[in-house]
Amino acid sequence: MKKKNYDYDIIVIGAGFIGLIACLMLSEKSLNVCLIEKRDLKRNNKSGNIEDKRTTAISQGTKRILDELEVWDFLVKDSQAINKIEVSENIDGGNLEFDPHSLDEGDLGYIVRNKDLRSILLKKVLNSKIINIKDKTEVKKINLGSYINSDKAFIETKDSIITANLIIGADGRYSKIRYLSNMKYYSYNYRQNSYIFNIDHVKNHNGVALERFFPEGPLAILPMKKKQSNFFQSSVVWTLDSSLGDFSKLSLTNFRTEFERRYQNYFGLVKQISIPIKYPLNVSYVFECYKHRLVLIGDAAQAIHPIAGQGFNLGVRDCRELSIVLNNSKLSGLDIGLDETLGEYSKKRWIDKKIFIESTHRLNFIFSNDNPIIRFTRSNGLRLIQKSKFLKKQFMLLAMGLRNIKIT
Repeated sequence: MKKKNYDYDIIVIGAGFIGLIACLMLSEKSLNVCLIEKRDLKRNNKSGNIEDKRTTAISQGTKRILDELEVWDFLVKDSQAINKIEVSENIDGGNLEFDPHSLDEGDLGYIVRNKDLRSILLKKVLNSKIINIKDKTEVKKINLGSYINSDKAFIETKDSIITANLIIGADGRYSKIRYLSNMKYYSYNYRQNSYIFNIDHVKNHNGVALERFFPEGPLAILPMKKKQSNFFQSSVVWTLDSSLGDFSKLSLTNFRTEFERRYQNYFGLVKQISIPIKYPLNVSYVFECYKHRLVLIGDAAQAIHPIAGQGFNLGVRDCRELSIVLNNSKLSGLDIGLDETLGEYSKKRWIDKKIFIESTHRLNFIFSNDNPIIRFTRSNGLRLIQKSKFLKKQFMLLAMGLRNIKIT
């Protein structure tokens, strides 16, 4: 059977958050975009993705970008503002507090349920008259052309050949596109497991996020918007050294007991706990995020440790910068898939990416370590930051994504 042929300006592979956002941004620039996804998107949207109990941390900078995309207005009613972050060592360690009110930049960030974010992004993409969707479609082969005959790149699926000036890989930390295009990357296994679950608790969290550091790994408790519950709700990201065993195999009662030893009823008694989902942790990043007619964004390009909750925000800034560079290239009459264009994007994103790849990697090492010298150093470091208004301001602006983007 002869395969069908299609041609577009850009092919985006992967309909996760970053792939969907990339499509929306590029379509706003009047670029002809094709989104390829192996899942059934229409069915996925109707189900509301109800099994996904996870949440996403959205920085102030990302919130402003989502505002530009006319997405935030649909999210705000179900989002929980982070009014303060409290950082401490163990249970009784001294607190480091980040309060954004002195900056006059709004809240530190927001916690949004994944199913709400996905539902809104997917609805906008499905309703778009510009974005061409090929779901239930798996990429079998990728060809990036050559420097001699560089007119188009193409991908091959079971029943079609799709050509484009540029392919964008947004298919996550285990990117198939990265593998098929033989892009070199670094990967490090943290030998840690992250357990993600939600809790219902008695006391009001008042928009406070907790980050507690233990030698066996960090514990983050993030405030959630109250929904259909008599109690207040928080999302928990609990990271543990894998040498301690697989806590997801514990009974829910035993798991809860282990958690409550570290939680210490900070927001009052835990009334309910959801079944934890385990994620093995690793960091990975490509040495260069582009090849001829191909660029990787989001977790496909850099998948970082969740210790600071910045992976999604980093990916959104990838989308925004790439859409700007590609639009400028298009307006100048240049080929959007050539190395000159993609190299400009890579150069503009390099510092931001390096800061968060390095800082999350080092934070995890420093705060998941019981070495007396490191313990002494970090305790003094926390006290120093707590006393310094200047250092606090710099850390907050970085975490809020306001040192990395310029919103007009």
